[in-house]
Amino acid sequence: VRDMVQAAKDAEGYEITIMPAVAASGLVLRMTHISESGSGPRPSVGEPVRAGVTVLGRVHDFSQVAEQELAQFTADDGNHVHLELLRTEAALLL
Repeated sequence: VRDMVQAAKDAEGYEITIMPAVAASGLVLRMTHISESGSGPRPSVGEPVRAGVTVLGRVHDFSQVAEQELAQFTADDGNHVHLELLRTEAALLL
């Protein structure tokens, strides 16, 4: 978990990197554009997360920082969560 900084300003949300259990070793999920959920603290490094159980945060509102290109295709400001699935060397994760 680390803060996201846009254009050398204060933190604008945060990024979470999740390394799945053994079943999916060699993959890492990185999520960005997330803010505190208001229903609890953000996950801390090393804390296990479970699908449908752990609250990771909420979609960060970037509308005050920059106009998002996605907004031209949506009925709102285009705020979204960005997901990346990264392939890694399984040996590096152990």
